[in-house]
Amino acid sequence: MFESLSIVNKFLLNFFPYISLADEVHIQETTDFLRPVGYVAFGLTLVLILIGFVVRKGYLSAIGSVAFYLPIFGYFSFTMFFLVGIGAIRALWFPLIDFSPNLTLWLDMIVCLPWLALPYQMVLYSGYFSLSISAAGAFIFFLGTLTWLHGKFKERQIVDFWIYRFSRHPQYLGFLLWGFGMLAFTVFFSRGYINERYVPIPTPSFPWLVSMLTIIAVALHEEIEMVRKHGDKYLDYRNHTPFMLPLPKFISALITLPIEFFLKKKLPENRRELAYTILMYTSILLTYFILYIFIVFVVYRKTIFRLLRRKRPPTNANHLAHHLR
Repeated sequence: MFESLSIVNKFLLNFFPYISLADEVHIQETTDFLRPVGYVAFGLTLVLILIGFVVRKGYLSAIGSVAFYLPIFGYFSFTMFFLVGIGAIRALWFPLIDFSPNLTLWLDMIVCLPWLALPYQMVLYSGYFSLSISAAGAFIFFLGTLTWLHGKFKERQIVDFWIYRFSRHPQYLGFLLWGFGMLAFTVFFSRGYINERYVPIPTPSFPWLVSMLTIIAVALHEEIEMVRKHGDKYLDYRNHTPFMLPLPKFISALITLPIEFFLKKKLPENRRELAYTILMYTSILLTYFILYIFIVFVVYRKTIFRLLRRKRPPTNANHLAHHLR
């Protein structure tokens, strides 16, 4: 994969070459050129996700969620100005940069909470763990795809063997694990220069959350269709196989508690209930996000004010976490 990224990066360097940080004119020209392109790409990606649900073509929404996350590969340009070479694809996230670059710092700290909870010395080696998670996700995705193709070749209406015995959606699980691993890894490369300002470049935190919710919505929509087509046969498979991750029963019960409380059932059974479910969990994430920021601000407000008065923000979320301890 890294060799492929290197080839793409070399190709895009012909159009978006290295720019010295002192070359303000070229930096401004590149930024002004890619900003509208990024806004259009951002809008088209969101439209593709919505169209997939409207026309009941889940694969369109899945493609849109993957496309929304593709700028993650821009972090492998390893340059100070973030729109160089393959980094140019991060133009898709320009709306996030313009809306609130500092917001992404807090999202890093929330989404990457397992990393930030580690001792500071161990955080220095967390890149190896994050890449291991990505590799595991890629393997699960590959195995799930291979199993699905084998099942279709055997004309199985319901693929319930091999890895599908442990996860009803192994491809989606693999993508989310791969994405989370890459997210945690790229936190270390999450800053760059826009003109003369050293600003936080959005890491995949928010895009990963959007992709996660979209993928889960697609998976639930597919299950609604499978129940409609295969009835009790699929219900029996669903009742004996985890949704994505094999989790202890009490954790699964805790995750599905909001659905059972509001819908009086474990899973949505139609598109309206699916919309309520996604809205419900989005609200829960937003509430958690707001409470987290409020608690951190109250406990560490003096340190935060001291950091905000500096000319440059911390180099990454882990650095800030270290100062907040």
